[in-house]
Amino acid sequence: MKIILTGARGFVGTRVYSKLLENGHSVFPIGSEMLCGELSGARYDALARRFEEIQPDAVIHTAAISDMGAAERDPAASFLANVRLPEIMAELSARFGCKLICCSSDQVYNGAPKVRAHREDEPLSPVNTYGRHKLEGEQRVASACPDAVSLRLTWLYDLPVYRGHSNFGFPLQLFSAAAKDTPRRFSTRVFRGITYLRSMAQQIEKTLTLPGGVYNFGSENELSLYQTALACMEALGLSERAKRLILPDEETGTSLAMDTSRLRSHGIVLETTAEGFYKMAADYRG
Repeated sequence: MKIILTGARGFVGTRVYSKLLENGHSVFPIGSEMLCGELSGARYDALARRFEEIQPDAVIHTAAISDMGAAERDPAASFLANVRLPEIMAELSARFGCKLICCSSDQVYNGAPKVRAHREDEPLSPVNTYGRHKLEGEQRVASACPDAVSLRLTWLYDLPVYRGHSNFGFPLQLFSAAAKDTPRRFSTRVFRGITYLRSMAQQIEKTLTLPGGVYNFGSENELSLYQTALACMEALGLSERAKRLILPDEETGTSLAMDTSRLRSHGIVLETTAEGFYKMAADYRG
């Protein structure tokens, strides 16, 4: 397939790009020079010409402002990146007849009624700018291109790779605690899916055949953040140190764990959060 990929140099996009190439697809990155800044008419026309040149079968849109703090500090920039840009990708995908996959976020559930695992059909009222913009982006995408798929991603992690963009994900937080011999507290009452990014990248190709709509996409997790931290330390071979470094906290907060049964009904299954830690450990030991 000929696939346009946005955000190919970002944390998610770099892994998706590598996996798509590995699977034999022709991948056409659209760089920041076309996507950043004001989305003027001239820039829209340039994007349309790029679509015309490539005649893509599909578009995978990973570009975003995903830093929640940055979204709060500059909501105008967040709106352009997380609302208007996905909408433009939807308009162009509909115009050129290609499948669109957009990356959304579990932050749309931040503010939803407290349940153990959120479902796609829940009423939503996100409490932060990033979550509100991601939800509005989903809605505008669906309006402009009903066949488009929006994937609500969990918190993602990967260990650093050579010349690869990374983030300070969950395992790195634990490595840091171990390296500094500094105990950290994790809530026993908050639940959240945390997904190994390489597993997500392996599965995203399958989403190209999904019917249009919104899907929770990532690892399910029935463990509290405290239990999740202990499981990660065990997978990393640090279980003895975990008893001293990982401490329980009774604080409450918003649980963002998601029910992925809709995705599984289409044959797309990711390992649980705890299983993902062992997969990550095996990958890097190998």
